[in-house]
Amino acid sequence: MAATTGIALELGWMMAELYDHDFVIDSPPPDPPARGPGDPPRRLPGISRLTPAQRLQMRLEKIDAALAMLRATFAAAGVTAPRTQPVRAQFTAEQLDVGLAQRAIRTLHASILTGLTAADPSLGKAYGLGRALADSCQQADDRAALKERFAHYRLETVRGWLHDLASALPAHTAKGVLMSLTRWEAWAANATRQSDERFGSARPSINAIVRRQGEMWRSVLCGEKDPRDQLTPDDYADAASTVARRGFQLGRSVLSRYAWIVVLLLAAVALVVLFVVQNPTSRLVTSVAAAATALGITWKGVGSVAEKLLRAVGEPLWGAELDAAVSDAITFLPTIPIAEPAADLLLRTPQYLRACAIVQQTWPVNQTRLSDALRRWPGPSAERLGWTDYVSRSRRPWRAPSGEELSYWLAWASTAGFLRSSEQQGNYRLGPEGERLTGIPANATGAARAAITAARPNTPLH
Repeated sequence: MAATTGIALELGWMMAELYDHDFVIDSPPPDPPARGPGDPPRRLPGISRLTPAQRLQMRLEKIDAALAMLRATFAAAGVTAPRTQPVRAQFTAEQLDVGLAQRAIRTLHASILTGLTAADPSLGKAYGLGRALADSCQQADDRAALKERFAHYRLETVRGWLHDLASALPAHTAKGVLMSLTRWEAWAANATRQSDERFGSARPSINAIVRRQGEMWRSVLCGEKDPRDQLTPDDYADAASTVARRGFQLGRSVLSRYAWIVVLLLAAVALVVLFVVQNPTSRLVTSVAAAATALGITWKGVGSVAEKLLRAVGEPLWGAELDAAVSDAITFLPTIPIAEPAADLLLRTPQYLRACAIVQQTWPVNQTRLSDALRRWPGPSAERLGWTDYVSRSRRPWRAPSGEELSYWLAWASTAGFLRSSEQQGNYRLGPEGERLTGIPANATGAARAAITAARPNTPLH
């Protein structure tokens, strides 16, 4: 199933590239210098030196290969497998008609999409996911194009497909790409606010990095590359440290919630131990031990239960931290025309939104008022954040964000729909989704990450 899903995703990516193909059949880039007049070039040409016609042929061959691998899926559903011959006919005509060629590609696309969806709805989603990701990573001619490709309304659909296909895609890829997309959404929201001159000078670099990012997303989602291969020993060490810390916090939370039960159990154990020490041969001790053994209550049994409990809690925590580590490893954000101020900035969203809720009790939210609210000492007052909001994920005392970080976060939060712009420029109020996110506990980084990368949080979080 995973292999078929990857093929369908790759097919959607290739069809988007085919539709965006340069239909002007021009000359190839110059070959490396030859040894002498009439001699062949010194080296065989790579893909970058193929002519547009040769690259088109390669794309069509790859599409045919993918359709051949999916033929059994089409046949099992009684669906006729699409064919590329009508598209090929347009490009082998004596004179290329771009309009007819694109129409033939659209017809082929519709045939593949409907056929895959009829055969297996999840394959239709995988095909659509590949096409949408490829579209987002095409060349952006201006700010409007970049803003549209990473707009929240487009990413909603992509996120929904990634969530639906998470179990069918390679481990850690869907969640890793989800987090990576959210960071790109924030970066694009800020980059498109830069001046025309600054954005224009950075455009070639942006397009190159977007293309590289898209290839990374494609390769890990299709199973071509294992995302864990991108991790270093330090990444694993950091993930293990975070899991241990979160496990300790979870245990402390459980103990504090059921403290009276723990005290009673410890007291009972202490009394039993004291009685055994004073009366090691007592008939009562022997009877209790026999009864416990008959009920399966032995040190080995207790150890087995504890081991299962640790595995049940530890595996999800470890998987979540690997998802975050993979996301960091596969994300390539440009540093121009703007750089991401902090990699964990978006995870502070619930705290920042709680500060926004405090501010808007009296005033509309803006950068200055939000900064003031975040710089106040914590306390029980409704005008202050709680103490837990001042403990960061990295175990260091929480620090107030810089002006650059707040400006970056505000641009993204308003684009993502967590904040709504007021009539006066630079002022905001919480939107419904922002109000829901305020219910996430300050130290629940996993819940924050899950909610922020989700398609849309649709239930209150407490």
